[in-house]
Amino acid sequence: MLDHDASGFILFSPSGGTQDAVSLGRWATEIVPAVREAIATENGRN
Repeated sequence: MLDHDASGFILFSPSGGTQDAVSLGRWATEIVPAVREAIATENGRN
């Protein structure tokens, strides 16, 4: 993300449907916080 000046990212289904609860929960509780942490570390905020 940092190499491409991305300001966000989204979760999408390859089939275009709605995400299941397990995938959405993992995205919200594991993936997003890990990416935020990595960005903060890279930007020297940790």
